[in-house]
Amino acid sequence: MGFIDDNDNEENGHKYTSYLYISKKRIIGYCSAEIISKAYKILNNNNTLNGTNNDNGLERSIIPIKATKQSVMLGIRQIWCHSSHRKSNIATTLVNCIRERFIFGCYIPVENIAFSSPTTDGYAFFKKYTACDTPLVYDLSSLS
Repeated sequence: MGFIDDNDNEENGHKYTSYLYISKKRIIGYCSAEIISKAYKILNNNNTLNGTNNDNGLERSIIPIKATKQSVMLGIRQIWCHSSHRKSNIATTLVNCIRERFIFGCYIPVENIAFSSPTTDGYAFFKKYTACDTPLVYDLSSLS
């Protein structure tokens, strides 16, 4: 297992850091994170999904019904794990590594992280990782 920290990538004016999970010279996990200041707690989700076709392996996004603003420190912009390595704690390991190393000298508490545009799988991961049923999301414009 190995990690590569690719600092200061820039996309659409936002800086983010990418982490790779490497096993046997293959990338099997990826996560990018950024510093954010606010996120929204979804209050009434009802598992409403955005999108109509999930037959081709495309995941659908969750649409927030009501949300309240909350201060946070870390945004998980994107997370991915190779399909044959899912349920192997790779995503958990990546997020734990980011929480520990993203800001030097600071371990970011789990209640200070939010996810950008979670898919149904991402929402399930969030619930399991944080032990909370109400996800914190940011970048709500991509959910509409």
